[in-house]
Amino acid sequence: MTPASLAVSKQVGWYNYNYDSPRKQPEQAQNASTSSLPHQSPDEDLLTLAERYHLQKDYNKAVDTYSKAIHAIEHPDHYVCSAMSTEHSHKLFEAYDGRGLALAASGQQEKALADLNRAVGIAKASANARAHRGLILSKLGRHNEAIEDLNRAIEIRPSLATAYEYRSAAYTALGKHSLAAEDKSMSTRLNKASEVVFKPDSAKTL
Repeated sequence: MTPASLAVSKQVGWYNYNYDSPRKQPEQAQNASTSSLPHQSPDEDLLTLAERYHLQKDYNKAVDTYSKAIHAIEHPDHYVCSAMSTEHSHKLFEAYDGRGLALAASGQQEKALADLNRAVGIAKASANARAHRGLILSKLGRHNEAIEDLNRAIEIRPSLATAYEYRSAAYTALGKHSLAAEDKSMSTRLNKASEVVFKPDSAKTL
């Protein structure tokens, strides 16, 4: 998934459903505030603030702030070009993706799915968007649809460990334990590999 495995998780069998906020590391979010980011646009300030609320597990405020960000991006001020630029599309994707995860964390799975549908529509080639939507579909009991999204996420980014985790959970729910075990093993290997890559001492030998 995107940044750190913070935020709320709900135990399902031997698997944790994570609703990580999608943009920052915890220490970055704790230090973020709109007043400390004068160089950013208003919608970027709102996304940063929403991320902060999300990581603090204040999901209601996160949802509200993501909603304000979405409104700011979709209804720019007169001095901003109304055409949806690549940058604005990316911000809109982040806002819908983030709000979807915050809604999921607060138990509003159907609303979360609606937002993640929007996120996938904006960024069809995003592995994270597909993985996040697969997670919510699985939570809603729509495991076959979840697996379709997770298959696509893995096609886009074969190294995305969380996609294998989520697909493992969906396979488990369908009673396909052999496939679930394979995906769980792959996820574990990918997570260990990423730990080696980012281990401080390993940088000295690269």
